[in-house]
Amino acid sequence: MQAVPAFDATGRALALADTGAAPEIGAQVDLTLRCLFDGQDIALACQGEVIGVECHGNGYQVAVRLRQPLFTEEDLACLGGDTPHSTP
Repeated sequence: MQAVPAFDATGRALALADTGAAPEIGAQVDLTLRCLFDGQDIALACQGEVIGVECHGNGYQVAVRLRQPLFTEEDLACLGGDTPHSTP
């Protein structure tokens, strides 16, 4: 499953994916997040838990909560950004 990274309101990493089959809520899944960073296509292998499934066209959109954070606090500090869960 390939997915797009996102964050929930608490800053936890989520992935949103389109798929032809509907996994059960709570299912453990393996997925690949693809991102374009500095002109390079980056693929990150991840694992997570299915937290939502919706019908979409001929397939399904699946929301997955990742088991591990995509970035550490130090990674985000190096990029010059705030952590996803920080408040102004």
